[in-house]
Amino acid sequence: NYTKKRIMKDRSFKDKILKFLNQIDIPVKNLRVEEKSLPAALIEQMPQFKDEKIQSVQFEHDVYDGEGVIDSVWFDENIESEWTRTLLNILWPILDTLDRGWILLVDEFNSSLHVHLCDFIVQKIQDSNHNAQFIFATHDTNILSNSELTKDQIWFTERDKCGATDLFSLSDFEIRNWE
Repeated sequence: NYTKKRIMKDRSFKDKILKFLNQIDIPVKNLRVEEKSLPAALIEQMPQFKDEKIQSVQFEHDVYDGEGVIDSVWFDENIESEWTRTLLNILWPILDTLDRGWILLVDEFNSSLHVHLCDFIVQKIQDSNHNAQFIFATHDTNILSNSELTKDQIWFTERDKCGATDLFSLSDFEIRNWE
């Protein structure tokens, strides 16, 4: 909910999200966040949450006919794809990492994200002029094809027969034609 709450409070952050979404070909025209109270039945069962709110994001998309844009429509986040919702949830730390030069740690980075989106995010952090760093775990070997990654940036883990995990770098191996 951090991303949703920040969209509500910070217009420039919302604009950054819209720009990012459009860069990765998610044609969202606008975003809005609505805050609602929890359902009465839930508050009845758990009164300690009576003051809590739920943030719901809505996405505005253009509607087209055969000739161009004719209107726009708002969709609730539940109608968007799972990876669009996942991306929205992780955009706050990604954008802050890019802006502030932080180190971002993500486990199962590829979970519910399109392979091209993962590559785009890695590339954005690689290109960061604030020396941002991205440390992530993934099972998706497609990310290794990112031509900007160097051998010393790629590390592997392997579990031994006792269950201990060994960590080793790709630079420990001789690889032909690695640029």
